[in-house]
Amino acid sequence: GLITDDELATFRSRAAAAAADLSAARVALERSQIDFQDARVRRALTLAIDRRDLLGVLNLPSDLVPITDGVFTPRQFRRRQFPEPVPYDPVQSRALLETAGWQDRDGDGVREREGRPFRFASIVRQDLDRVAVYVQAQLRQVGVQMEVQVLDPGLAGDRLRSGDFEAVFGGFATGVYQPQKYLGRDNPIGYRNPQVVRLMDQRMATVDPDERDRIYRALTEIFRADLPLTRLLPWTSTYFFHRRVRGLSTPSQFDPDTVIEDLWLEDGRDR
Repeated sequence: GLITDDELATFRSRAAAAAADLSAARVALERSQIDFQDARVRRALTLAIDRRDLLGVLNLPSDLVPITDGVFTPRQFRRRQFPEPVPYDPVQSRALLETAGWQDRDGDGVREREGRPFRFASIVRQDLDRVAVYVQAQLRQVGVQMEVQVLDPGLAGDRLRSGDFEAVFGGFATGVYQPQKYLGRDNPIGYRNPQVVRLMDQRMATVDPDERDRIYRALTEIFRADLPLTRLLPWTSTYFFHRRVRGLSTPSQFDPDTVIEDLWLEDGRDR
């Protein structure tokens, strides 16, 4: 009944990459001399990052892991009703930066506005340094210079909580788990939107799954317009199951604690 070593190696490589809880690593933009309050700038930075290619760089199976921008309920997650991602489009990214007044007038490869270069520092947890280096190279292609400051996870967390950063790479649960923590009132990334707070309050006041789905769709529309942060990639988890277990899939049907009623054994016996 046990799987072979070869089958285990294959399964493990796929499960580790594909069994994602969608609590993603993200880059959040906060306090800086750069005008990150301008939604055009935030969208331009997201457009500049090829997140599908990033999955390949990190040896994650890009055909199984969804890229998404928005929030979703547990039911929407299980149904794979993920919000559409902002596409990778460096041409549009450059155009938005131009419209926002950021231009490379001296030809040094870095955009400026009113004499200030588009240069900022991002604090990065040690386990996300490869992600940050990739994003740094992508932003350089559109004339944005991001300095990477790799910190111990504890120190990076302290800086995030105190607001002592221009930009930060971290794990922020804004998808299916606790979106109010990082998008609602008094969130640590400095995002302020009264409409989002109102919808978050409505979400906490109802247990109707249809109403929660509606609220999350409304939140996603706001999220995609504001882009207070850029979702880069999901965290992944590894699960091991007996070969007779059926009803599992990635990324939405993998956690036995949440999909136990949908599982069965291939010989038809219930457990």
